[in-house]
Amino acid sequence: MAKEKDPGLQHIMKLNIRAVREPKGIYNELSKKYGQNKAREIMDDLYGTVRKVGYKSFYERKDADYDIAMIFSGCYDADIVRKACNWIYDHQNAFGDEILEIGCDCGFMTTFLGSLFQDKHITAIDRNQFGIDIAKRNVEKYGLTNVEFICADVTELKGKTYDTVFSMRTMQENGQSGEIEDLSNELITQASIYTEDKQDYANSLSSLVKDSGTFVSIERLGRNALFLAWLQALTDAGLKVDLESYSELSCMEVGDTPTFETMVFSKTDCSDVNVFMSFMSCVADCIDITLPMFEGWDAKIMYEFTRGKMIDGIELLDTITGAKSRAICCLHKQDDTCILWYSNNNGNVHLEYHDIEQKDECIEQIKNTIEEAKKLNYIKITRLGE
Repeated sequence: MAKEKDPGLQHIMKLNIRAVREPKGIYNELSKKYGQNKAREIMDDLYGTVRKVGYKSFYERKDADYDIAMIFSGCYDADIVRKACNWIYDHQNAFGDEILEIGCDCGFMTTFLGSLFQDKHITAIDRNQFGIDIAKRNVEKYGLTNVEFICADVTELKGKTYDTVFSMRTMQENGQSGEIEDLSNELITQASIYTEDKQDYANSLSSLVKDSGTFVSIERLGRNALFLAWLQALTDAGLKVDLESYSELSCMEVGDTPTFETMVFSKTDCSDVNVFMSFMSCVADCIDITLPMFEGWDAKIMYEFTRGKMIDGIELLDTITGAKSRAICCLHKQDDTCILWYSNNNGNVHLEYHDIEQKDECIEQIKNTIEEAKKLNYIKITRLGE
C-alpha cells in the first residue's frame, strides 16, 4: 500500500483544528465563533481556572462546551497531533489488536487510531467525563464502530491487559513531587528524584500491557533529567525501549516549540538494559560530542558520559539563600590525555575539556576559590572526592 501524503495533516483538517503561534491566535479563533467580548471572557475564565484550581478543573471547564474545547485544544494541540499521527502511521507494526489509549481528552488521537486501525479494537480512557463526551462526538462524526470509552484512571483498570498501551502527554500529570527541579543537581541525581516520583505511574502502565505487548509513549521532555527518569521508570517496570523507534518531534505550541520524545517499549526482560546508554543513544544525534565545551543540559549529559576519577572538587553553599555552586576537575573516562573542568553555579552549568597538562592550573583555581570563600562567613565549603 502506498504511503499517504502527510496523513497527520489530513487528520487535523478533517477535525477542523489548527495550531496558532501565540495566545492572541486562540482569542482570534474564539472571536470568529463567539465575538470579541465573549472570546475575552472565555480566555479569562480558562486561564483563571488553571491559576486558581489547577489542571483537573481546567479540563472539566474547557470540555464542558464542545466548540470551546475543539477551538482551544485545537490551537494548542494541532501540530503535535499532526506529527504524532505521522509517526504512528510510520510505526503501525508497533500496535496490536487490542489498543488502550490513556488520556484521550477530545479524541484527537482516538479518531486517528480508530480510522487507521479499523480492524483493531480501541479502548480510550480519561478521568474527565466531559472530555470523553467530546471524544464520542468526534468518533461518531468519523463513523467509527471500533472504539469504546471508559471514564477511569489507569489504576482503575486492574486485571485488564492490552496488546498495546498508547500514552501521549500523560506522564507529567501523574506523580507526587510536581517535578520541582533543583537546578544545582547533576543529571543522575535529579533523574533519580524524578524516577521515584514516576515509578508508581510507570508500574501501572506496565501492568496494563500483555506479556510481549507494546507500550507507545509520546511525552514532552527534552534532553534532560526527566527524559532519563522516564526511561528508567519504564525500564524498572519491565518495559524495554526499542531504540530504533525513537524520534524527537519538534512542534509548535502557542508561543513555544517543545520537543516530544516518541518511543516504543516492549514488555520483556530488561535485565540487560543500560538505561543511561539508552538515553545517550537517543540524544547523541542532537549533541556534537566532539566539541571542546558544553553548556546547560548538554554539559550535564556529557559530564556524566565522560567523567572519570575525580582529581579535585568543591561545593559552596550560600547558607542565606541556599544557592549552591560546584567546581570539579576530573579525568576523562576514555582518554587519559584529557581532563574535564566542570562547574555548576546554581544551575548555570559549564563543561570544558583540557589537555592533562593543565591539571595543576585547575587544582590551583579550586584552591583560590576556597580561599575567597573562606572570607565570607555565610559560605559553607565542602571538599568533594571519591
